[in-house]
Amino acid sequence: MINIRLLVTIVSQADEVYYMYKTYKFRVYPDSYQRQILSENFACAILIYNLFCMKNGFIKAFDMCIEIKELYVDYPFFKEVDSCSLRCAVF
Repeated sequence: MINIRLLVTIVSQADEVYYMYKTYKFRVYPDSYQRQILSENFACAILIYNLFCMKNGFIKAFDMCIEIKELYVDYPFFKEVDSCSLRCAVF
């Protein structure tokens, strides 16, 4: 099940601002090929996250995204997964 939580801003006629959370729930039934793709994406994202957690010091997210390109040499299986999921792992 996937939960998506959104913050909605509502402005009334009296110029009062209200904030409200809305949640949408989706149930996903992936087939075997989709499960394989999802597990590969999650495994590579976890590996990226762990690699940057092991580095000492503060690194900006922009610099991490540049370093991900350099990791393609050491980890060639990163080319098989979605690059957006790898970039989102550093945030």
